[in-house]
Amino acid sequence: MDYFAQKEGRRNMKIRTICAGVVLVLLWAPGVFGLSVESQVDLLLNSLRFDRAMSARLADGLKIGVVSLNGYAQGQIVAAKAEQAFKTLAEKKFSGHKTQVVAIRGSSPEELVQAMAGQGLDLLFVSPSPIECLNHLLAAATSDHVLVLASDAQGVKAGAALAIVDRAGRPRILLNVDAARMQGANFKLSFLRMAECIDSSGELKAVYQHPTLVGKRKIAGDDPVYPKMARLAKKEATLVAKLIIAPDGGIRDVNFLKTDKLFEKAVRQALSSWRFKPHHVAGRAVPTYTVMNFKFNLN
Repeated sequence: MDYFAQKEGRRNMKIRTICAGVVLVLLWAPGVFGLSVESQVDLLLNSLRFDRAMSARLADGLKIGVVSLNGYAQGQIVAAKAEQAFKTLAEKKFSGHKTQVVAIRGSSPEELVQAMAGQGLDLLFVSPSPIECLNHLLAAATSDHVLVLASDAQGVKAGAALAIVDRAGRPRILLNVDAARMQGANFKLSFLRMAECIDSSGELKAVYQHPTLVGKRKIAGDDPVYPKMARLAKKEATLVAKLIIAPDGGIRDVNFLKTDKLFEKAVRQALSSWRFKPHHVAGRAVPTYTVMNFKFNLN
């Protein structure tokens, strides 16, 4: 029996132009979600143009592996379409560079990893697969700094770098920031602002915002009260805190980078009352973080 049966039984203009192009495609691409595998591959390849490490991957030609598990029908269908799409689109997207697409096939995770070995892959596209299979593939690819592209959100949460996912009928970029970094990618800030970013735990990654911008989002909350003991001691202080704001606008976490025990409780009490307007990326509320100073002056 094959593996599946066994488991079943058990800032320059160029950048701005590209940014605008990707956003337009993501916002007005009717019929992409369905899901058209060809359109998915097209958007994935467009996204790779924001990876600063792509020039190194392209230096000796781009080699793309497309994985599917024998006996897993859904994955085999997606892989066949993706393989043809990569062959058609990769050379157009990266003109002037040699591209090669190879099929990675096997009936078990071990066979797939063996088929990958020695191929010298730069990119790996993983079609829908059981989670045990994904884990084997991702471990092998990450150790070789092969950038992994997934066909669905499950793949990105498992440790692939990138996928295009459906959000209320619209395609969105899903980026596993930690996985991408471990696989050798270095995506530009403009791309991170467009993508839904998650961390290695699969949770949405907090997006940095300048304190001024965070302040404009504030809709409720008290200022810290000068502690009585500190005032009597005629003590002043400046505390520095990293604030993580949840998607719903509440303070999720406070980490003091510079503190004074006489004042810390007052800051925490004030922060517990703070509320902010949600911050949206690609139409979805995401967590944000910032660093703020809290100054206590007797005057």
